[in-house]
Amino acid sequence: MKKMGLKLGALLMSLVLTVGLIAGCGSSSQTVARRELVSEEQIESNIASDALESATSSDSPTASVSGDSSEKNSTTSSSKVNVNSRVISSASGNTSSLGTSTNNKGSVTNGTYPPIAKDVMPIGAWVAPPKANISRRNNPSFITDAQYKMLQESGINMIYGLYELATGDMDDILKSLDLCQKYGIKYLIRDPNLLDADEDTMRKSLERYASHPAFAGVKVQDEPGTSMFDTFGEMHPIFKKLLPDKYFYINLLPSYATPSQWQFGAASTRTDGTMTFTRYLDEYIAKVKPQFLSYDTYSIHGPKGTVDQVHYKDLSTYRSLSLKHNIPFWVFIQCCGFGSMRRPNEAEILWQVNTCLAYGAKGIQYFCYFTPLEDPSAFPGNFIDKDGNKTEIYAYGQKANKQIAAVDHVLMNCTSKGIIVTGENIDKSLPASDTVTKYGNLSSVTGTGSGFITGCFDYKGKDAFYVANNSLLNNGDVTLHFSKSVSGTHVYNASSKKFSGSSLTVSLKAGEGVLIYLD
Repeated sequence: MKKMGLKLGALLMSLVLTVGLIAGCGSSSQTVARRELVSEEQIESNIASDALESATSSDSPTASVSGDSSEKNSTTSSSKVNVNSRVISSASGNTSSLGTSTNNKGSVTNGTYPPIAKDVMPIGAWVAPPKANISRRNNPSFITDAQYKMLQESGINMIYGLYELATGDMDDILKSLDLCQKYGIKYLIRDPNLLDADEDTMRKSLERYASHPAFAGVKVQDEPGTSMFDTFGEMHPIFKKLLPDKYFYINLLPSYATPSQWQFGAASTRTDGTMTFTRYLDEYIAKVKPQFLSYDTYSIHGPKGTVDQVHYKDLSTYRSLSLKHNIPFWVFIQCCGFGSMRRPNEAEILWQVNTCLAYGAKGIQYFCYFTPLEDPSAFPGNFIDKDGNKTEIYAYGQKANKQIAAVDHVLMNCTSKGIIVTGENIDKSLPASDTVTKYGNLSSVTGTGSGFITGCFDYKGKDAFYVANNSLLNNGDVTLHFSKSVSGTHVYNASSKKFSGSSLTVSLKAGEGVLIYLD
């Protein structure tokens, strides 16, 4: 629950803390936010109990270009614009045999890790369509063809199981895997059998589902503390030996957690911790040697048009670690309300996604996809409501995901080189270490409106830029000024267009983003 320390637990968390679910809620009030951190361990007994009981009972882009733009500006549809057509199973659907690599690793400029498919950015989401009777609510099973078709059409390509445990819900898990395979989605399985297990035990548990082509990996823990890192460090090499091309998924805490949570996990009630955020991250990387860094920081709260500065603070921290250790980083996007967090609108969803892309994120994740069923009223928003119907959040996320699908083949092969800040910004404290004033052929960026951030990248030896409108309220025009006449492509609203000239101007609505890469 991201932020709650559980992504997984998130759903369940609602129950525990109502806000607790997302413990990581980037609330402006650090005290409140910290109390809201909760991990899946806190609800582990509830889930296991349910599992046992169940087992025994039956817009068109707007752009103008200065320079020679004439006929080169004809709009060309991106080959990856149609999210619905991005079936990924054929690219990464090789069945896995334990202990044998399928040579399916994809090279990403910052790090190498198992891909969804070559050059495809992971777009994950917390809470897959759930099984029947969650917390005795008498809900029907949502593990249906219709639900997974909607999941595919949302543009999400990897879904995280939560309610279904490999300890007692294999029929539901296998059905989910089959539906994922049908619709080109990957599935992360929650398997408590793997925790602190030896190789033989791990092998036996994995053998039940590892050969399924939709299997992406296992969800090991959400928002753990350093007290668990030695165990993860022992587990990870065994898992990599058995399944080198699958995800060993762990989601980390945000900077506003407490010393005790960093030390003992989001679910802990202890208050005697002495851990620091820096040590927490350093120990995780040193002991676990992760394939990627995943974290949740929630910042949508308070009056409309405002966010918590922790958004950029944590982006900066994880970007820095990513570059230092050559490890990609993934970020959770808040798409529901909980506790002091409020339900985001379209601009706020787009702003979160696009600023993360500008900062170099190699994975986007949503909290939540399906509304947590323990206490649905505690989590207003999400892609899908408690009855299995689309909400307006679904359309917002779908729009964002179409843009990701149109640009990820570039961004997955980019290395972040710095951030250019233009005009007023929501967060006035972007670390100076992140910022640059120019990069490559880009001499400056100007704009109208509240402000923009421009991520500067090395794209296979060429210049690439991702510009995000850094306002939640105002539309604006951003202009990139080049040191000479250049040619390239810009991708806005999932549509690609060629350009040439000494400058490029693009109109962006609040929160929107555009990719520009040069020939």
